[in-house]
Amino acid sequence: MGKAVDELRGRLIDAAWLDSLLAPNPTRDILVWMNDAKATECAWQGGRWEVFVSRCRKDFGFDPAKDGELTAAEKLAARAGSWGAVWELYKDAYSSFPAVVELLSRVQYRMGDLFADTSAYPKANDEGESDLRYRLNALSAMTAVQARAAILDAEKQHGERRSWLWAQMGKAPLARALGHLAFVAQHTEAAAFGNSLEAQAERYREEAWRVDAEALQALAQAHTKADQDAVTAAQRAVYLPWLEASSFAFQKAVAASGGLNPGGVSKVSDPAGTCVVFVDGLRFDVAKMLASRLGVLGQVALNSGWTSLPSVTASGKAWVSPVANLIAGKADDADFEPNVAETMKPLNTYNFRKLLADAGYAPLSGSETGDPTAKAWVECGDLDHFGHEHGLRLARDIDGQLAEIVERLQALADAGWRRFRIVTDHGWLLVPGGMPKAELAKSQAETRWGRCAVLKDSATATPLTFGWDWCPQVQIAFAPGIASFVAGAEYAHGGLSLQECLVPELTIELEGGVPETNVSISKLAWRGLRCNVEVLPQLPGLKVDIRTKAAAEESSIAAAVKDLVEGKASLAVADDSNEGAAAVLVVLDSQGKLLAKMNTTVGE
Repeated sequence: MGKAVDELRGRLIDAAWLDSLLAPNPTRDILVWMNDAKATECAWQGGRWEVFVSRCRKDFGFDPAKDGELTAAEKLAARAGSWGAVWELYKDAYSSFPAVVELLSRVQYRMGDLFADTSAYPKANDEGESDLRYRLNALSAMTAVQARAAILDAEKQHGERRSWLWAQMGKAPLARALGHLAFVAQHTEAAAFGNSLEAQAERYREEAWRVDAEALQALAQAHTKADQDAVTAAQRAVYLPWLEASSFAFQKAVAASGGLNPGGVSKVSDPAGTCVVFVDGLRFDVAKMLASRLGVLGQVALNSGWTSLPSVTASGKAWVSPVANLIAGKADDADFEPNVAETMKPLNTYNFRKLLADAGYAPLSGSETGDPTAKAWVECGDLDHFGHEHGLRLARDIDGQLAEIVERLQALADAGWRRFRIVTDHGWLLVPGGMPKAELAKSQAETRWGRCAVLKDSATATPLTFGWDWCPQVQIAFAPGIASFVAGAEYAHGGLSLQECLVPELTIELEGGVPETNVSISKLAWRGLRCNVEVLPQLPGLKVDIRTKAAAEESSIAAAVKDLVEGKASLAVADDSNEGAAAVLVVLDSQGKLLAKMNTTVGE
């Protein structure tokens, strides 16, 4: 490596300075060597290796040639002296050194010392996961009261592990699930749901939805069967009793009200420039998650209403559409398929889209963006189909589903749309271990779904029988509580519960017109895995990030989101495996709103 003469003037040229030329970053070099000791020694043969060994002896009290990488792992876990800096670097860039964790896993730690810090030892975390798995499985033999107390006691012991590096690396799924289970345990003790539909809806909108959201997040952490079984045992002990009690209370209120929609369907009038977005199966708690992501687009308002009875797609999609007042049902329909009121033709895709177009709503397919000054109908999201197909895996896939919805809306907003109204047909129940079985004789049912069934004319009404909202002459029997007429169902809808019937409506208002100042990316240059960025104009409060999906914050691959200082920033991609991957550089305002983006390839 050449040095200009001007750089050498006035400098003391000694052994330490010469060593720094060959090994400028000894802290990182230790991790590189630990990650693959033999290959690194071969690559550094000669002066580089001698300098590395010398620096290790002087700065870290360690001889790599004599002590070996396992001794290095022991010192790294202990984090004493200069090894603390090595640990901090490892925490920030662990994905660049994938083999180091295996070394650390072989390191023993001192047991019996209550005050010892064992957070740097993977073995301590692994043993904690095993203990927690045993505790959660044991909940299946407890009452709900006992299980809640046991979960909160486990949280005191294991909650700290969520702050450990191993949780960040995905190696403490049960500790992460436990945080959500503790919330469920704390908030399912009270059994007061309210008597009227209005009271129950208000309580659910204000706070109770979080129980479902936290239960969903707990399931999302468990990827192996052993962990799924443990989380399932915990949820069946504390979440299911609450879910069933709330469903019975809701069914009692529906019976007292004579149904959900005694006034029938209401006509909706959207102003020009509105894009109505239909998302199949957008449950209220998931809509809350979506609303937080949509804040990057504009002002978001969340309201709610009741779906049609039964809460199934064929019936509910028409119910929340802008042309609901032009739709009706027939008394001989056994599949909840409504009709065009004027002609009584089946409301198939063609006739539904024709109704929308005649009413001034352009049906947009695929990536079409339409005319932002008019009105449109868009369908996106795959929550319901995924739930039917994969059951409990829906909990893990929620983020991906929401990212697709945000991406579609972002494209529409980029095309000029300034108002969105997001509607849905129904929610759903997700019951780990399956819903209890409800009996209904085949001779009584014309058609039978999981949570509801159309009764034959000769059948005797059940305690939960209501008319179809599109045609009250069609009598529908609903399963009690959270039961299903089909055995083994973990995901289902069509029944009577707040989770299935209270449907959200999101309205998003974007600022009208073209912004006075257009932010643009004037420079993007890579040096290895570091991206140097310049943005114009130089505005305060702007940030930059590197993502795989522009609108999805969780898809970030940058080591950290960086503030722009005088219009400039430098971002690092921590994981070497992303080199060569397609990505998007995004510019954000102080509220996280996307202002500009540029496609790029990591490292090029």
